[in-house]
Amino acid sequence: MLHNGSPSSHIKYNWLRGDYEAMESFLHNVDWYYVVYSNPSALASWNAFLSVLYDAVDLFVPRFRGTRTQSKRHRHTSRTVAKLRAKKTLVASGPSLSLR
Repeated sequence: MLHNGSPSSHIKYNWLRGDYEAMESFLHNVDWYYVVYSNPSALASWNAFLSVLYDAVDLFVPRFRGTRTQSKRHRHTSRTVAKLRAKKTLVASGPSLSLR
């Protein structure tokens, strides 16, 4: 599997479920001397290195299925935005609540 660039930006990898021991073994077994020998310029060697690395990621890190968006539980917002959202909820719930 050769890559011409970085993995597609629309692919979402499930990094927590990656098999990093298998990835380590895969990368350990790459003939790095041959990779550099076959790609004598610095840029060619770098691109070959990235290609091997992206192959390892594709092989050992599962992808999320479908086009799920990030769940609301995992979104991180600043404290200021969180306070403003809470204030907005209070205002929307009725005039009897105070906004202190």
